[in-house]
Amino acid sequence: MYADIYTQGQISIVYSIKVPQNGGTERMQKILVNNKDKVVNHLVTQHPVVIFTKTSCCMSHSVIQLISSYGANATVYELEDLPNGQEVDKALQGLGLSPSDPAVFIGQKFVGGAKEIISLQVQGRLTPLLKEARAIWI
Repeated sequence: MYADIYTQGQISIVYSIKVPQNGGTERMQKILVNNKDKVVNHLVTQHPVVIFTKTSCCMSHSVIQLISSYGANATVYELEDLPNGQEVDKALQGLGLSPSDPAVFIGQKFVGGAKEIISLQVQGRLTPLLKEARAIWI
């Protein structure tokens, strides 16, 4: 396990990340921020695939497994584990996301929730997105 601190302007993020679990996902343990929108933007620019989830969401596990099945290692942040998880959740809802849906970002772009990810997979458009984000190299 390692810890990292990021500070830029009004944002201070303190977090530690566990060794990858469950298909290479990572979990953030602590995050302290002054601006919820800026922290979401910062977190999604750090990795090719980022998923914000809630433990009560039955589709989160399915979305994580679907993306992992392509060989991509998603970085997963569980909102209940974040001290300001409710504020981050509000920022995600501001993007049009249902409160109970996982929020998926691929290549620093908001893709949507479970329904959108499954639709992209069925349409054959998920692989190109993951390739473009450099999350997979097939």
